[in-house]
Amino acid sequence: MSSDSSFKLSAKRLELLRALRREQGLAATREEGIPRRPDAESYPLSFNQERLWFLDRLQPGSVAYNLPVALRLQGPLRLAALARALARVVERQAALRTVFAGLPDEEGAVAQRILAPAAPAPVPLADLGALPAEARAAEVRRLLREEALRPFDLELGPIFRFSLLRLGPEDHAVLVTVHHIAADALSLEIFIRELSLLYAGQELPELPIRYADFACWQREWAQGGGLDEQARPRCSSCRSTGSGRRAAASRWRSSPWRCPPR
Repeated sequence: MSSDSSFKLSAKRLELLRALRREQGLAATREEGIPRRPDAESYPLSFNQERLWFLDRLQPGSVAYNLPVALRLQGPLRLAALARALARVVERQAALRTVFAGLPDEEGAVAQRILAPAAPAPVPLADLGALPAEARAAEVRRLLREEALRPFDLELGPIFRFSLLRLGPEDHAVLVTVHHIAADALSLEIFIRELSLLYAGQELPELPIRYADFACWQREWAQGGGLDEQARPRCSSCRSTGSGRRAAASRWRSSPWRCPPR
């Protein structure tokens, strides 16, 4: 299974993503460690998730934050094995089975809920093998565009879609689309790698934490003064940015959210 060449991240882009994550408060996570929280009915959102939630509320049905990926799967298709591998990845990656909703008793507050893992389900499959080559290529482009432009419902879910196109007896296209609130380019590369390994029959160890655990850690870090440190301007040209960050720090400290105990 290989990803579309346009999706591959260069070393420079990977370093930019890592720098962005450090800027968002992720730099200290390896040194401090992020504890896994007990299972709870709901969890807070991370900074980025909260921003994307409010953007979705401002423009319901927007597809601006859909992340579509096309993969090529060549060789004999083991459909049941692919369905099992997909279910296992979604079981491991709790962010892919998360839904979001505002808290009725707290104006502006939002929660995320992790849904229980589902049993392997049939993978949607469209057979284009009987079409002439030119018509098949046009239909693939149409379906890719149609899939990328289908909106997600962040409250009802799912916020992740997966389907197959049969191009020939041993030639298939895999369409993956996920909302940015659940993934970024780096985590999509991890998804592809894990799906390939599980489809090949390999076992993967359990993940030590979920994204919701990071969201809890980030909120406590912000409430404990972490944003105040980032908000301190380093130079005169940074003052306007620092002012916005200080406002964000004040807002997060006064947040009604309380994370599950460690």
